[in-house]
Amino acid sequence: MFPTPAATVSASPISLAFISAVHADEGERAERYENDDRVGEELWEQVHEVLANGVMVLVVLHVLGVMLASVIHRDKLVASMFSGAKRAE
Repeated sequence: MFPTPAATVSASPISLAFISAVHADEGERAERYENDDRVGEELWEQVHEVLANGVMVLVVLHVLGVMLASVIHRDKLVASMFSGAKRAE
């Protein structure tokens, strides 16, 4: 009824060589894109790390600034942040 796969496919050595070459090119292309993806991932990881470290530095500077302002102005700045009440001047 239906032809068998072996009867429908007749491959010459030239067509097999062409198909093999095409698959080899696809493999090389895929490998190149994977390498490009890794380079992009490494770049974004470095950007993320630099920005995260920058935020941590800013947080530390902010806390130190609050402490310094509290000492200089003799004000309980942190307590007033929680209570909402500040001493009258």
